[in-house]
Formats: sequence, C-alpha cells, structure tokens
Amino acid sequence: MNPVKSIENLSKTEKTIWLISLITIIFSSCLFGEIEMITLIASVIGATALIFVGKGDAIGQLLTVLRSPYYALCYAVNDIVLIVLWVLATIIEIGYLPMVICFMIFLINDLYGFANWKRMKTRQDNKWTDTVTM
Repeated sequence: MNPVKSIENLSKTEKTIWLISLITIIFSSCLFGEIEMITLIASVIGATALIFVGKGDAIGQLLTVLRSPYYALCYAVNDIVLIVLWVLATIIEIGYLPMVICFMIFLINDLYGFANWKRMKTRQDNKWTDTVTM
C-alpha cells in the first residue's frame, strides 16, 4: 500500500481534519513542556491512522447493516491500530497496559465474530441445499 496514494485518496474534508490534527499535536507538544519524540511520533502516527481507521469504521458499520460477516474484519483492523498505539504509549508509561489488553480482547471478539458468522452461513447454506434437494 502506497501511503502517498492513500493520502491522495482522502477527501478535502479528511485532509483538512488530518492536517489540523497534526498541527494541533505538534503545536501543543511544543507549547506545553519538553518534547518527548517517541510520544510526538506516536501521536502523529495515531492521528494519521485514525483518519484511515475512521474510513474502515464507516465501512464496518455499513457491512453490519448489510449483515455481512466482513464487518468484523473492519473492526479487527481498527483494533490492531489501537493495540499498536497503546503499546507505544505503554512503552513510555506501563500504566497503559490495561488498554492494550482491552483492545486485544476486542480483537479476539471481532475475530470470533467473523468466524462465527461464517460458520453460521455455512450451516444455513447446507440447510437450504438439503431442503431444496428433498
């Protein structure tokens, strides 16, 4: 995936929100105390990831309404991004570890949801096939 192409695919509103977020993060880091580079980098990566995760969340919601099992994969991607961000925060402050665990559990639940929906679809398809062939 080409990050430049991905950013080019953002709408003007999404690009504006992203740039305002980055400027706010950088400005507040400079304004309020010493700059911790790992925190600043994690925050910039987080703000950038959330723009793309936001698109994925919208797709996840649409797939939920359409009753597609793939909704869970969209949420799983969101969980992975949040796990990475909380791990970065935990490197600095161990007190954030419960958040890593929380989103790992969300990820497990989303993957289970996907597997369960696929299993139910297979079971329903088999019942339909059995009914039609009788």
